Amino acid sequence: MKLALAGAFLAACSFPTPSEQLACRTNVDCESGRICTMGYCVVGVNNQLDAPNGGTDSTQGIDCTTFPARHFDACAIPQPTGDLDLSIPGVYTLDTGAGTLLAPGGGAVTVASSMNANGRVLSVSSFKLAAGTTLRAIGTTPLIVASWNTIEVAGTIDASSTGVAGGVGAGGNPAGCAARAGG
Repeated sequence: MKLALAGAFLAACSFPTPSEQLACRTNVDCESGRICTMGYCVVGVNNQLDAPNGGTDSTQGIDCTTFPARHFDACAIPQPTGDLDLSIPGVYTLDTGAGTLLAPGGGAVTVASSMNANGRVLSVSSFKLAAGTTLRAIGTTPLIVASWNTIEVAGTIDASSTGVAGGVGAGGNPAGCAARAGG
């Protein structure tokens, strides 16, 4: 009888499963040597996820809840695909509507991006714009650059727009501009 009662008592208790023990919201929730990614503490190397070939992958394991963003929810944008290093002299052209980035020679540059209510968000590990280089944003959508590490600008970012028909430039929208007073 005592054994049956003890068995019933133990069956009523719940013990955490391994996945519950590894659940997290930020890296602080994880024990040493682990980082929080996709809601679970996983083994990391120097606060980075293990990467193939023994290296570390700086684009994974980023804790979006610690990113101090003003114009977007950091957890709602794509994880960065790597660094965006714009070092070829000349003009890079980013179409904020289509999300395409062209190098000075016309070749496409791959960058993680998404749209939100405030504009086109580029999600990069770090951002570098070298001297003698211009990043020209065109299209009808404002541009937001979300760098998860550093931003280094020695060149020019041209996000100007005009109030003429067809509004050229990031956020150029003459109909919307006409409805607002200058500030």
